[in-house]
Amino acid sequence: MSGSMGEKGEPMASETLRVLHVIGTMDRAGAETFLMNLYRLLGPKGIQFDFLIHGDAPCDYEPEIRALGGEVHRLPARFCESLSENGKARS
Repeated sequence: MSGSMGEKGEPMASETLRVLHVIGTMDRAGAETFLMNLYRLLGPKGIQFDFLIHGDAPCDYEPEIRALGGEVHRLPARFCESLSENGKARS
């Protein structure tokens, strides 16, 4: 992030810091609920969350993410299935 920080280390009001979270899905579960609680807390302070999820299905938190100004990007399920254990695409 470039630009000025406020006195308390928070982004200035005119700036938005965008954070991309890569996670399997955004349904109501442990890590997902933690991220949403954090998003609700930090969103008003100028920190915007976006999500890259694995798969094509709609997620439980998707409407709230969009209402808070975030974006949900999808990695197609067929691509996820083609990844090997070491993260390299199979030929």
